[in-house]
Amino acid sequence: MIKQKRNILSLLLMFMFAVTCLSQNSYLLFAKADNQLDYILSTKSSWPQDGRSFVQLDITVTNTSQAGITNWVIAVPVEQGTVEGHWCCDVTPSPDSLTIRNLPYNGTIESGKSVTFGITLSFNGCPNVTEKEITVTPFAEPPAPRPEAVSSAVAIANRSNATRLPEVPAVSPPGAVSAALTVANFSFAPRSTESFDAIDDTYSGISGKSVDLPDIEEEFSPVSSCFDTDWLFTHGNKIVDAYGNPVRLTGLNWFGFNATERVLHGLWSVNLEQTVSSIADKGFNIIRVPISVELIKEWQSGLNSYPGAVNLYTNPNLIGKTSLDIFEIFLDLCSQSGLKVLLDIHHAAAENMGHMHPVWYTDAITTNDYYSALAYLAGRYADDDTIVAYDLKNEPHGKAYDVSHAKWHDDVADPDNWKAVAEEAARRVLAANPNVLVVIEGVETFPKDIGSNRNSSSSNPEDYYSSWWGANLRGVKHFPINLGEFQNKLLYSTHDYGPAVSPQPWFHSGFTYDSILNEYWLPTWLYIHEENIAPVFIGEWGGRMIEENSPWMQYIKDLIINKQLSHTHWCLNPNSGDTGGLLLDDWVTWDEEKYEFVKGTLWQKDGKFIGLSCTQPLGENGLTRYGAYN
Repeated sequence: MIKQKRNILSLLLMFMFAVTCLSQNSYLLFAKADNQLDYILSTKSSWPQDGRSFVQLDITVTNTSQAGITNWVIAVPVEQGTVEGHWCCDVTPSPDSLTIRNLPYNGTIESGKSVTFGITLSFNGCPNVTEKEITVTPFAEPPAPRPEAVSSAVAIANRSNATRLPEVPAVSPPGAVSAALTVANFSFAPRSTESFDAIDDTYSGISGKSVDLPDIEEEFSPVSSCFDTDWLFTHGNKIVDAYGNPVRLTGLNWFGFNATERVLHGLWSVNLEQTVSSIADKGFNIIRVPISVELIKEWQSGLNSYPGAVNLYTNPNLIGKTSLDIFEIFLDLCSQSGLKVLLDIHHAAAENMGHMHPVWYTDAITTNDYYSALAYLAGRYADDDTIVAYDLKNEPHGKAYDVSHAKWHDDVADPDNWKAVAEEAARRVLAANPNVLVVIEGVETFPKDIGSNRNSSSSNPEDYYSSWWGANLRGVKHFPINLGEFQNKLLYSTHDYGPAVSPQPWFHSGFTYDSILNEYWLPTWLYIHEENIAPVFIGEWGGRMIEENSPWMQYIKDLIINKQLSHTHWCLNPNSGDTGGLLLDDWVTWDEEKYEFVKGTLWQKDGKFIGLSCTQPLGENGLTRYGAYN
């Protein structure tokens, strides 16, 4: 590894206070001079909280040289401060400084280009800052990973290739997490196998009585009035409203409630209300919100935490609010903007690498805990049609040679049989709220020969069809989900990504729309839509707008539009390591290139975006569902 250390900045003044302390509305000031690389360290905001002083620092690095830089490390002198949050970077604290490293996606800074990242620090009383210099160390090759620490604010959803290769076993996350880097890491601690029946041409309406399901109209048809609620149903391969008119869920993912922060990511920087409004104004009509079983159990038992990763200067209405309080404020804001919410049980533990765990239980969280958490949420919000659906488990996965891995078959005694667990989880949810939709994802592998390997007992990977995690719905053909009288509440779900996330067999040289359609999409999950079995919802898709991804991005977009599929794009968050976000690193500015690309997949009529509410328009200029059909 070749290191070249440059003294980048001759500091005129490093850190200085406008007045004596942050609690008195002082600000960190930073002056610099250099003709090759510019670093601007600015104070986004500062505020007092619980006897400590908090400051949010935004750092912009601009390469003013003639050559590009690949990978960088910055040392920022800060004494006696605690790292409360960080984004779009990796941070290692020491007693008198912070070492900041790039992430895999922002290590290269071309000539004239910039990257922006940030840190939230807290100090006991007034910060102790001194006049020192910042140095940068560019590398000729990526720095070696540090096994002793994991960047908590960034690790979530950092889908490295190693975790996505269909023929490579999942890698366990590092066991030790540096305490200083654990952002707001609070210390609190079977179904019968009867054969599938065809879907009846009836459904239980809002009253609970069985009513005739009208024929599905492909075109918008007038509606005379609105029901009091916006609950949805399914009919064949479509999602429909209470009038039988087809609707489309076209939204995005916003993660954070699933992570150690126990709150939506980005609130360390931006205002919650403004961000929700911006999502609605851009035409997304639903937000898929990942959450952990651990956090739900904390809510259920009354152990409500006060998230530290919230900028209370930017969000003064969140002062003194718990994680549950903030979630319910978020729901209210969504309702006011015409947005709906799909809750996604992303993983069991409230940790940033939780998505790596293949199943819905851990040593500390049982399957019964998982059932109980779902039933609690469904019951608590049974009268709130802002939450219209529950994704029962994000990306069940694992291979046959893994100790625990999600399977899809008809043996209800197998604790790793996701099909049986999903049916039971769906019944628990629908018993608490019979109006919501239940979203059931697939698994990672399915046997090529169910005659000899019906229960996935073989440990030979060659005996299985592989897919993205949670995307394999081949089992539906042989062992479909049976929800009985609630069959019209079922959405199957898949996830799909491109070669920039991980190479896959179907991304062979010269792959085309038709090749990926026939080799992967149709046999793995799209047949469910094509055979009119049920709707298929693409819960995650997305990636960076780079050449490697371009063909797949266009093909999946074309598929969504051609088939009028419902979907939620991954994701809003710029700190999604291998996909990036719809927002840029400041959490305010939209990536217009990516947004314009995704925009065409959103539900629209005559150039206006359509919401899922019958009475509340979507955002500033969108339509209600009622308005779309009149």
